[in-house]
Amino acid sequence: MTRKSTRTLRPDVDLARPIATYADRLHRALGGTHHVVSPLGVWLVLALAGTAATRAETQARIADVLGLDPRDAAGATRALVDAAPAELRLAVGAWVADAARDGADPAAYDVWSRSLPRSAGTGPIPPQAELDAWADEHTGGMIPRFPAEVPPTTSVLLASAVMTRISWAEPFTAVPAAELGGAWAGTVARVLRSPEEHPVGAVDVDGERYAVHRAASSGDMTVLSVVAEREDAVPADVVAAAHTVALGGGTDVPLAELPLGDGPVWSVVEEDGFGGDSTDALLPAWATDTEVNLQQVPSGVDAAFAALADLLPTAPTDRTGAVQKCVARYSREGFEAAAVTALMRAAGGMSARGRVRHGTARFARPYAVVATVRTTAGPLPAFSGWITEPVEAD
Repeated sequence: MTRKSTRTLRPDVDLARPIATYADRLHRALGGTHHVVSPLGVWLVLALAGTAATRAETQARIADVLGLDPRDAAGATRALVDAAPAELRLAVGAWVADAARDGADPAAYDVWSRSLPRSAGTGPIPPQAELDAWADEHTGGMIPRFPAEVPPTTSVLLASAVMTRISWAEPFTAVPAAELGGAWAGTVARVLRSPEEHPVGAVDVDGERYAVHRAASSGDMTVLSVVAEREDAVPADVVAAAHTVALGGGTDVPLAELPLGDGPVWSVVEEDGFGGDSTDALLPAWATDTEVNLQQVPSGVDAAFAALADLLPTAPTDRTGAVQKCVARYSREGFEAAAVTALMRAAGGMSARGRVRHGTARFARPYAVVATVRTTAGPLPAFSGWITEPVEAD
């Protein structure tokens, strides 16, 4: 595989933090349901709409959602999509019906069209079969159909596809679920034990402690699993803490500061031995298939539709739709995830020897995950979620 470079991604535009902030918006709406989504995928679609805004009020609304000036967001989107990291496949489309384009101000339309990534799909609205093929191609077959039915009356359609499929640099070992314990031990027969190469540790974020496990590919993708020590922690708070850790925040807590014995997350023993302290993790395999109606959660798509209305005249019969379909799987050998996001407007409407310690972090109850990809501007969150339903380990 030819590796692409992200050298064109401006390091002065901190894209990771706006996306992490946007992720918090989505995960607070989704709460404690079993899900994985791609906040990046939704954010990219909103960024495509951003430069369509011509009125100051609309520009302010879309900037608030994006966390960036729409022009900066467009520039960062172009750089990211046109030179995506090797382990993250990205594609976007910005299709406009001829009649809608003809009704736009030519100068404003030219500004908007030039703000799009070079690789963006453009032109008239594709037929459904072509959209299905677009989704299938850009998700490696993981999402074979476009997540929305696009009627012939559609005037504008924005879409993104985000996909990764990686193998761990060091795979897990499948072990009996009894070693994990907890309720999930009665749900599956086998779970995953991390190899010594996987970093596992305790991290303090804003006064709360979490156990963090990092599984990395041989390239640029890392998936963090983060479980709170406090059992009644709010799911969205744990996901937010996971993003903080993924972007380099939080304070490491030495194993020596964890109490000996079995705690709510950690089991820590002390014995005679050589070398230093060590840690590992036990966690379940999992899979998700999530579809979110973005108009039923505070996703900010209303600001994107307002921006498009500035550029492309609307009709009284126009209706809008916005959806994301995301599938993901975390297994002994690797991780794969894909998301397709669609936003459209259509007439009539329409998804050393001594005392050494060993600690085992047990992900035996719901926890957060964040998948990041390394870029020259720093780690970029691509997928994130809240895991409540384990599946059988391979």
